[in-house]
Amino acid sequence: MSLAQAFSEPEWALLSGALRLKHAVDRDTRSLPARALLDDEVCEQLLAALGPIIGSPTQAITASLLAKRFSFLSTGACLYAMSVYDKGLILSLDNSVIEYAHDDGLWTSSMSLDDVTPVGYEPGTREAWREVIVGTLFRDLLQPLWETFNRITGISRR
Repeated sequence: MSLAQAFSEPEWALLSGALRLKHAVDRDTRSLPARALLDDEVCEQLLAALGPIIGSPTQAITASLLAKRFSFLSTGACLYAMSVYDKGLILSLDNSVIEYAHDDGLWTSSMSLDDVTPVGYEPGTREAWREVIVGTLFRDLLQPLWETFNRITGISRR
């Protein structure tokens, strides 16, 4: 993999607007590094605090709603950048921040990344590049988070 050209102004406008991608330095204070959520105690504390805010009656429902919101945000930005702009975003446990902002009955969270530098590929290596981007997103980021939610609350891993 190699560094791709930076996102153009119109590209960044769409990613940071409709798809809610942002630099982690600009993240909402209601957030934590994705890796931190793998700690059962941290996860339980977050779910307990978030449940009343979103009006969730159980931790399982809270976990399901948070997991779906984060999955929506992460897949949207990552897959759109890859498919439309031919630029990769590394959504990993160490590069992603989970925002859980919820105001006036609506999710207001964004997809925050420590590093939003696009990753490109050398000629003839697009398939391998794509596998890295998609594998990092689903296998290395979303799967461990869903497994944690499953272990703590019993929600489905899928």
